[in-house]
Amino acid sequence: MHTQTSSSSRWWLLILCVFAAIGGLCCVVLPPYIIPGGIKQPYSGWTIVPWFQTAINNVAFIPTWSLLFALGFLLGVMQPRFWWLLGPLTLLLLPVLLGIDLVRFPTSHNLWPFDCLFYIYVAWTAVPGAFVGFLLRYVLRKKRAAGQFCKTLNFQAAMFAMMRSRSLMRRVLIGLTRNCPSLLGETAVPLPSEPPPL
Repeated sequence: MHTQTSSSSRWWLLILCVFAAIGGLCCVVLPPYIIPGGIKQPYSGWTIVPWFQTAINNVAFIPTWSLLFALGFLLGVMQPRFWWLLGPLTLLLLPVLLGIDLVRFPTSHNLWPFDCLFYIYVAWTAVPGAFVGFLLRYVLRKKRAAGQFCKTLNFQAAMFAMMRSRSLMRRVLIGLTRNCPSLLGETAVPLPSEPPPL
């Protein structure tokens, strides 16, 4: 059972990693194409992925940052244990596509280190978003644990009060049995007022 749970957790983490990488690329590439008038400077150099380089040349920073923050937040909520991995993975495909261009056209990106720094600047909001998602799950888990603890304390207090009430009732019954036996169906034997004649 434990092995099956661990295996399913690894598959779930792998799926989230792929989702983070593809989602991060979409958050960077789609806004310039969706926003009217977003493509102002089409890419004209040598490249295998012109749609990507065109999107990079026309990055819409505010929409891209907002989408990446929301994506990171979602990933942090879905897998809070690995938020530190899923957040940076959102920019994984950006340098990968750059590397493909460098392999095919080695002179197309002479300043590729600055390109990588620019990618980090574009996609940095996913990491704090993932951290905020992790914090939200952490707070909710603590509140849930505190609620369960309070319920346990209330149950224990109720059990203790019931035990005390039962003990009190038992003492009352013992006192009635000793001092008022007639209340329990027994007849008290009256003491003679005078001693019997000899």
